[in-house]
Amino acid sequence: MLERAACRLQANRSDSLARSGTLLPFLYFTATVQRCNQPRVRRIDKSSTPRAYTQLREYATRRSPQEGSVQRPARQPLPTQNSRGAGQRRGDGLAPTTRHARAPAGTPSFSEGVPFEDGAQELIAGRDPDSESTITPREKKVFEKLLSFSRANAASTVSEHGAPRPAKSSRNLGLDAVLDPARANTRARERPPPQFPAALRPLAEEARDKQRASRLGRATESDSVKDKAILTDLNRTNALFDDAPTDLDLWQSLQTHLLSRVAVLELDGPPKTPRLQAAVHSYRNLHTQTRAKRAPPKSLSDLEHLTANLPQNLLHYLSLNATHFPTSLLPLNLLPALHSLGPTAFALGATTQLYNARLALLHRHYPANISALNSVLAEMDRQVYAFDDETLGIVDGVLRMAARFKYGHSGPGPRSLMGMEGVERDVVALGKWAKVMRERREEAAVRKVREEEAERERVARESEREGEDGGEHGGEEAVIHQSRKKHCSAPNLGQTPMALAAYVVTPSR
Repeated sequence: MLERAACRLQANRSDSLARSGTLLPFLYFTATVQRCNQPRVRRIDKSSTPRAYTQLREYATRRSPQEGSVQRPARQPLPTQNSRGAGQRRGDGLAPTTRHARAPAGTPSFSEGVPFEDGAQELIAGRDPDSESTITPREKKVFEKLLSFSRANAASTVSEHGAPRPAKSSRNLGLDAVLDPARANTRARERPPPQFPAALRPLAEEARDKQRASRLGRATESDSVKDKAILTDLNRTNALFDDAPTDLDLWQSLQTHLLSRVAVLELDGPPKTPRLQAAVHSYRNLHTQTRAKRAPPKSLSDLEHLTANLPQNLLHYLSLNATHFPTSLLPLNLLPALHSLGPTAFALGATTQLYNARLALLHRHYPANISALNSVLAEMDRQVYAFDDETLGIVDGVLRMAARFKYGHSGPGPRSLMGMEGVERDVVALGKWAKVMRERREEAAVRKVREEEAERERVARESEREGEDGGEHGGEEAVIHQSRKKHCSAPNLGQTPMALAAYVVTPSR
């Protein structure tokens, strides 16, 4: 009774699953499930569930890899650059020579594209297929041309008699072609002629000194003309400053006749500020009218004049202010005005003396502004202007003044000022600058002593070398001296000086 009910329930459950159109009955018909239910449930008759077994059989047939199954086509190799023959690319009828075309039958038809795996080389356009070289005909022609040039140069370095001679270098086409002969001529003029014997070297030295004196005379004459023109320009500009009645007129004369003249040169490009542009325009108009009235003689350019005279003109301006207008503050604007012209113009006119004058002006007008002095010293060090003894003297004077103020020698007010934190910090920084100046001065003194010692050693070595050369030729000089004395004491006075010189130059062997 119970077994019949279980079979009926199982059949109804299978019919419902098959009627629903799902594949879940296949999951339940496993060996494990059937083995677990075997003691209690008997096997289901296949005839009782025809539709379920029909669907399962169709599904199993469709999933089976036997006859009737869907087979995926084999993978085909993708065409690569190596797989395409050079003949197919060029159309010249050459057969492809890649590894896919020469692969043996036992190897697979597809492999990873590792270049140069089997040593195959791709054909290059115009190259011999049998050749193992990768050079193209065009490259070959270029190399052959270069080799022919090298052979021609090597052949040209051989003289007619077969003796080799140095080939002309490519650098001779540049500036060295002009400088090398000049240096060679200078060295040849400086050393004594080696073909003369030791007895005649004083005469050769005398002739060389005369030639050097003549060259120096010509150079001195040209330099004197140049120096005269520079001195004339310097005096003319300084005379314009001397005529100024006030400090403002002196400052305006400096801007009109000197700073505008520097700006016209446009050493760092055209002027950018409207003030400089107006100054340049007025200066050009003024000098155009002056040149129209009288044609100037041929002289040096303004750049050559300013290169030599600009620092002197600026120092003369500061000297006039310190002498005639000691309370004027306009000279403090000189360095900023020079900065506004550009770095090249500033380097043309700025000097250590100009910075020293600014330090003295700041210390005179603003004795408590020590930070300004530190700023000027930092700018000097940054612009690579060396500190001299005058700079160190100014700094030492400021430090002595600060010490007097600190100990109350000038009253309670300056003492309170020196007790402020900022002023103390500035005084310490100024003391560090003084220490740096002393260290650099000591280093310069040591360097100068070493250079002098090296120069003395060089002169001593040259003297020893000349003494050795004189000892070697001592016997020859004695023979020549005796021959000259004997010949001069002979009664025959009809011989000319040329004959005597020939007799002396040709010693007896």
